[in-house]
Amino acid sequence: MEKSALAEQLFQALAATEPAAASESLDGLIDLLRKESRDGLDLQSLRLAYLRLLRRRGYFVESPDALARSVSEIASVGPGFDLFDLSRNVAVYETLRTDCLNLDRIRALPELRRFCSRCACGKHQKED
Repeated sequence: MEKSALAEQLFQALAATEPAAASESLDGLIDLLRKESRDGLDLQSLRLAYLRLLRRRGYFVESPDALARSVSEIASVGPGFDLFDLSRNVAVYETLRTDCLNLDRIRALPELRRFCSRCACGKHQKED
């Protein structure tokens, strides 16, 4: 599937409060980013959509501390929880984009770094 179609599906799923569908779209975007080594996803829009989704699901995101607590709560539930899986995919995408491919120095959601502590491309050793 084309990158723009996957990005559109991602944002539609986030707007519809469908984290599993959003995570699936991110899987496709991660694969394309690995293959093409270029990116077209607006990470600031992704940040806003992700935070809106968390807010609609009852998490507090209005301050850095509140967001950190919400992310910790999501992380503590673990894999299989739709928000955990989405958070992990966002983190993998950002790690691949910023750390592995050096396409950008700034992460849109640095709070999610804990969900991807290893190299996302598999071609080098990521340093923590």
